[in-house]
Amino acid sequence: MSWSAGTCDGHRRGRQPGGGCRGVVEGPPFSEGMIEPRGRRGLAGDAMVVTAEEGRDVQRLSFIRLMAETLPLAGYRGVRADLPGWDLPEVIHGAMRDHRPSLFCDAPKPTFMDVLSPGPVTLEEVASRWQLFASAAELTGGEFHVVIPRWVAGRDGRHVAKQIAELVGVRIGYIWAV
Repeated sequence: MSWSAGTCDGHRRGRQPGGGCRGVVEGPPFSEGMIEPRGRRGLAGDAMVVTAEEGRDVQRLSFIRLMAETLPLAGYRGVRADLPGWDLPEVIHGAMRDHRPSLFCDAPKPTFMDVLSPGPVTLEEVASRWQLFASAAELTGGEFHVVIPRWVAGRDGRHVAKQIAELVGVRIGYIWAV
């Protein structure tokens, strides 16, 4: 399954006129990089190659940071995030594999959150993470939440998350579409 954000930063912020995104080359995520204009970060006319994997990791960290800052405003306490400078969520030990949730909240009840960012992921990897976190939530009387892009390959992200949950046999307490 491959997911793509589909819009450049200029279009999201309303600075880019209609049409194609200048300086962005879309292609297979890991076989080639995308060209990003240096503009604000470097000399005009220079470009740097950013691999899709690096771009995806930056977007994942951005989603985690957004949620870590938003959750206390929504009434969650004891927020831990898989980010530099934050208290890390505990690693959850499974029978086959161990995983660290992207976010964890102590209250109002234990809440395990996984961020599913754009880019290629395998159903096996998602199933392993989601089954482990859903099981941990059930054992602690908590909830399992998913953070997903609002749009995934032109489809509603919430619908995609529900389909994946059904395929892997987990119950999601809440889907945060960002």
